[in-house]
Amino acid sequence: MKTYITLALDARHLKKDGTYPVILRVTHFQEVATILTGIYLRKDDWDAERRKVKPSHKGSQSSGRINNYLDKKKADAQERVLKLHDRGLLGGMGVKELKKALEGEDAGGSFFEYAEKLIGLMKERNENGNARTYSFTVGVLRSYVKQRDLFFREISPGFLRGFEHEHFKKGKTANGLSTYLRTIRAIYNKAIAEKVVDRELYPFSEYKIKGTKTAKRAIKGEAILKIQEEILSEDHVLFHARNYFLLSFYFGGMPF
Repeated sequence: MKTYITLALDARHLKKDGTYPVILRVTHFQEVATILTGIYLRKDDWDAERRKVKPSHKGSQSSGRINNYLDKKKADAQERVLKLHDRGLLGGMGVKELKKALEGEDAGGSFFEYAEKLIGLMKERNENGNARTYSFTVGVLRSYVKQRDLFFREISPGFLRGFEHEHFKKGKTANGLSTYLRTIRAIYNKAIAEKVVDRELYPFSEYKIKGTKTAKRAIKGEAILKIQEEILSEDHVLFHARNYFLLSFYFGGMPF
């Protein structure tokens, strides 16, 4: 069998945070393809000879846990290659076709697929507010990744920092970003609870969501008195609007 899988640090793709992706390098009949593992490291943290994370690595996850995860990813890929070989399919595959076959096993790890399932359940339970928030966040993410699929393993701290950078580059607010990120985090936590994604990949241990306090926009007492004392007939277009506003004011802003 002329197919080999090794772990490597892909030094061709430097991210803005100074890290590089750890990849599965698939060599198939002397052709090479790469598969992302979802792990990103600095060069100093990677032992190129042993193909492992160095014990000196400092991060939200220990080097031992990351190495266990990477070894499992490699072993899973090797097992899939053996299954293809045993079924007589491997020899007729090109390296691109093999890569698709190996990545296809991760279909259950699609962030969008899982999020859409949650949105559907929310709509069934008439949780329309949450469904709208989730749908809008999914739409923003789809736009960010240019409409391709997005896997949980890809949502790393570096990915989230890139998403944040793109958000602010468009002149949008910190609180808007916070809403998107809290929704992404909620979806990720649900996926972990349902064993859709491994807890080892959780990006929010390292990446922290930031927000800013909303500036208070208080109406002056004199204006409230004017609204209160204004005489309006029951058929006036503002009659009910004024009454609803005052009721909300009297109840200390209690939601309708």
